[in-house]
Formats: sequence, structure tokens, C-alpha cells
Amino acid sequence: MKLFRISQKNTALSIAEIDAQYSIADVHGEFVFVKKAKPAALAYTKETYDLLFETTINRLLKTIKTYNWNKKIKKTYCVRSHTFEKEIASAIWHRLKKPTVDLENPVHLIHFFFIGKKVYCGSRDAGYNSGRRCAFLCKNALSFFHSNIPQ
Repeated sequence: MKLFRISQKNTALSIAEIDAQYSIADVHGEFVFVKKAKPAALAYTKETYDLLFETTINRLLKTIKTYNWNKKIKKTYCVRSHTFEKEIASAIWHRLKKPTVDLENPVHLIHFFFIGKKVYCGSRDAGYNSGRRCAFLCKNALSFFHSNIPQ
């Protein structure tokens, strides 16, 4: 299952765009769940995640401790959540054989979404932040060229 985080500028258009290409399973505010998804360019979708699991807030730490993180995370990773981020990150870190955290450029981004009484864990692999990386490289290239212009 996939989790799409859509633009809030026009939710009806965002949902219609996803519905035209996928079979929507559920919608919760800015989150749209689809059963099967092949890569496609979506103009009104901010982020796309592979849904790893869903649980309740009460069972969150137990679910994290029983999930096979070593199968999913093989290189650098980063955990993001609007709530309990330190506790979640610590629980995952202790479950990994060789944890390597990279907050700037992780290969795997693990994001926890709290929607109603449920918690959804999604994963985005390498390339999710290519726009940010490109902006960083362009900024550095411009500063290099500006500093090396003969005067």
C-alpha cells in the first residue's frame, strides 16, 4: 500500500488526480491511501511513501520493537515524526545491527504520521530529496564561481 501526502491548495483536484491513476483505498485530510501504485508524475502530490505498517498510539513502541528494521534499512536513515520523534528514533536505532543516522541526506527516510487514533509508518528511499540536494549543489557552485571571478 502507498501513502500520498497531497497539496492542500485544492484537495478535490489532488484527490481526483490520484483517483485517475490509482485505486484509492482511503482518504484522511491531506493523506490518500492507495492499494497498488506504480511510479507516476503527480502535480498535486507533495510526497509518496511505501506504507510499512499501521498501528495505534498505544501499540506504537511494541510495533516498532517487533518490526524487522534490518530488512528495510541497510544504509543511512533518518526518522521523522511530529510527535515522540526521539522515542521512536531511539527504539528503531536499538533494533538495528549497524545503525547509521544521516539527518541531512539519508538513503531511507522513515516518517510516522499520526492520523486520528492510528499511526502510519511510511518509507521513502534514495532520491526523495533530490530537489533539496540539487538546490544545495547549485548554491555551492554559484558561490564557487562568484568567488573565482577575476577582478
